[in-house]
Amino acid sequence: MMFFSLSLRSTITIKENSMNNEQLWNDLHIGRMVKNLVDKKHITASKISEVFNRYTHNSDKIYKLDDMYVDDLVRISYLAEYNLLEEISEKYLSHIPIIKNKKTHKTITITMNMQTKRLTNHQNAGKCDFLKDIHVGHYLKALAQKNRWSNRSISDLLKCAQSLISYYYALQNMKIKKMIELSVALNHNFIAEIYLSRMHIVPMLDQFDECILTITEQNVRITNPNDDTFLWEYKRKYCCE
Repeated sequence: MMFFSLSLRSTITIKENSMNNEQLWNDLHIGRMVKNLVDKKHITASKISEVFNRYTHNSDKIYKLDDMYVDDLVRISYLAEYNLLEEISEKYLSHIPIIKNKKTHKTITITMNMQTKRLTNHQNAGKCDFLKDIHVGHYLKALAQKNRWSNRSISDLLKCAQSLISYYYALQNMKIKKMIELSVALNHNFIAEIYLSRMHIVPMLDQFDECILTITEQNVRITNPNDDTFLWEYKRKYCCE
């Protein structure tokens, strides 16, 4: 077998978003999103219970929740191999500019079977072990310090009591709707910064029965001689036989 490991950098398109809070709460129901994804992916109740161990005997309760903690949604995303947080961020926070971490990349492994001459594209999803190291309040406090916001000024931006600011700074985890509220109020996409920058979920294995593989010092390009519209191009990380 011959292996190539490649680096694929992703971009997020910024679109205008004029949705207000009332529209958001009416439209965004996390439990229904999870239910639709679970049904589509044919995930069993026992698998769901492994993520939400507090609902071990009644996983249907999960689907009735209109909101849930971001950590739980991350775990569901990894279980289903579909990034629900990315979908939510693109729908509700796409109007907020995102400063991308240049070091963030997804790893792609292409395997060639020397007998069948078939290439398989393994898109590595990774794990959600990073959750244990996340403290949401620290990111909020760091943003306040960077902008030299006092507790009074940040409470004005969030339209909340000044006494709540210390509470927010102490939060390790947060529910998704509250994180959207804070992101909109402070014009800073916390979902992208804290979670999406660490999440690498690309579940599919793509196989190529007939293709042209072009390797240069910088890139690996896969094209289909029978389809002019087909193109996979990756930044080359390293190559070995």
